[in-house]
Amino acid sequence: MLYYTTTENGRVTYHDEVENMRFTIPEEDFAGLISGRGMPALDESEDFCRAALAKPIGSARIGELVREKQAKTVSIIVSDGTRGVPTNRVSGLIIEELLEAGIRMEDILFIVALGLHRPPTEAEYREIVPEAYYGRVRMIASNAFDPDSAVNIGTSFRGTPVDVNREAYACDLHIAIGKAEMHAMAGFSGGRKSVLPGIASYRTIIGNHTAPMITDKRTRRGVLEGNPFHEEMLEAARMYGVDFCVTFVMNEQNRIAGVFAGDLNESHVKACELVLRYANVTLPEKPDIVFVTTGKPLNVNFYQASRAMRVLNDVIDEHSVVAFYAGCPEGVMSDVMLLPFEHAHTADEAERWMWENWEPRMDDALLFIKTLRTGAHFVCYSPGVPGSEFEKMLCQSASSCEDLVAKAYAACGKEHPRVMFYPLAHKYFTSLPKEGDAK
Repeated sequence: MLYYTTTENGRVTYHDEVENMRFTIPEEDFAGLISGRGMPALDESEDFCRAALAKPIGSARIGELVREKQAKTVSIIVSDGTRGVPTNRVSGLIIEELLEAGIRMEDILFIVALGLHRPPTEAEYREIVPEAYYGRVRMIASNAFDPDSAVNIGTSFRGTPVDVNREAYACDLHIAIGKAEMHAMAGFSGGRKSVLPGIASYRTIIGNHTAPMITDKRTRRGVLEGNPFHEEMLEAARMYGVDFCVTFVMNEQNRIAGVFAGDLNESHVKACELVLRYANVTLPEKPDIVFVTTGKPLNVNFYQASRAMRVLNDVIDEHSVVAFYAGCPEGVMSDVMLLPFEHAHTADEAERWMWENWEPRMDDALLFIKTLRTGAHFVCYSPGVPGSEFEKMLCQSASSCEDLVAKAYAACGKEHPRVMFYPLAHKYFTSLPKEGDAK
């Protein structure tokens, strides 16, 4: 188990084996360790990735597509290291099918879809394919900031110029590998996001990641239909021409719960449907203090890990304390996320500055500010983030696990608050019990 509690001598200790952290509170204050319904993992004794490729959804098999298109070159878009996609579980099988269909090894290109994220490390490149293929297939990373690496393939219905990576687009057959999980703006990750923002240019991402688009009421987490963010991304991916898509679904234990392959949209929608079947969590009561974290791989930096706080807006208010913790070895990892707070002393001031100085890497900051405006008190602990940076972002900082507990209790002000531990809250829709239902 990655997250569990133990009880001894009237004290409850919450264990996080991902971060190797422990938090101890009085037993009478403990209001629960919150998790979802438990999405079952696929049976590892079964070759489920090969089975998914053999029976694609709404599409011919990869080998058949090679023959139909008379393809000689293939590009395979893969996610960056912050996404936690088990790419190498399927990439080797895809290479096998391509080789059997007559594609030469040197004509297979893997491209890491970075969007506006940092470049991949050597270790992350090695995770893309099985060891037997590393160094034998070409690997590159997209660079949204290099206009010479992009080619324009049209304009979206919203008027956004759609530029994509030139090398990937030039290939005869286009494949994408990703993961479906709930996403604050696009509804879900995976599928069409491999293209936009994945391998898109900076001007294309700017055109899509606008503040009005992000704050549009139809731009919603866990929703595809009518979501303008999703619709433009899907349009861009269709313009690019994703011929075959593989989408993973991971459960709470970070094990594979589903693999969906085939048509770009049809297979991705099936993956999203699986996520939604396990997405609803009703808290047993309204907590006074709730401890949150994201686990791997989002705990790599605060830019990603902050979503642990950003999904609780419907269950927190000015009487709530949110205690955030994560390792964040890369720190905040986004100077742009900090910028609005350099010019403000309140959430309202930060948002006003942001609207006047918008750039797309402020997207997570905008959503974070929305959470700050719930009025809840936020206490944050991370070995990788200086306390001064948390304070700059209008949060209280803590220096250790024990200090996080102490400061959360002090901020709450109750002698015996109701305390919940809620790792992986970002995977769920969280609600409070209806009146009369609370235990």
